[in-house]
Amino acid sequence: MPKCDNCDKLIAKKSTILECNTCSKTVHATQACTRLTSKQLAALRNTENLEWTCEVCRRETPRQRSFVIQEEEEEDDEELLLTQGTDSRSNAMKKLLSDISFEVKKAVKKEIGSVNEALSSCCQKMDGIMDTLATISGKIKELENKNTYLTNQNKHLELKIDAMEQYIGNLEQKQLNNTFEVAGVPEIKDENTEIILNTLAMKLNIVKKRNNHS
Repeated sequence: MPKCDNCDKLIAKKSTILECNTCSKTVHATQACTRLTSKQLAALRNTENLEWTCEVCRRETPRQRSFVIQEEEEEDDEELLLTQGTDSRSNAMKKLLSDISFEVKKAVKKEIGSVNEALSSCCQKMDGIMDTLATISGKIKELENKNTYLTNQNKHLELKIDAMEQYIGNLEQKQLNNTFEVAGVPEIKDENTEIILNTLAMKLNIVKKRNNHS
């Protein structure tokens, strides 16, 4: 198992390492062993065919085919110095990515605008439907109130009719209590009570008693 040329510790099989392209020195791919920033290490991991040169070889060989310079003042800024041609390709790639990003944002904004318009139209239609439903609900409530009122009026009238029928029945009963009918006696208009009684007495074979003083 190899050792790290910087910290002299064993390098595990699954550990990420960097190998100097000049002296083949092998170190842990960490900030402590490479003296690189986290962004520079990320750039090395994510870029294919990007060679790394250790700090000793950079001091001894100023001009190299490919190397990384560590930032001393601004650790957060990433500076990778590559050979001519690589810079131009990188710039072209950056411009292409920028153009693609711009077009994508433009298309997304356009689609979002269309979606917002559709949603706004749907909201307006929903508002109209809700207003119509509210109007219909109000009319239904009004009709229900009228129906309740008419039902109550109908019950009240039915009670009045029942009372009047009862009153008429009582009147008819009273009239029947003061009258009687005799079969076979013809009806005479404006008939006299005495004549009626005499006629009734004759029918019943009743002799009228004479007054003792007569």
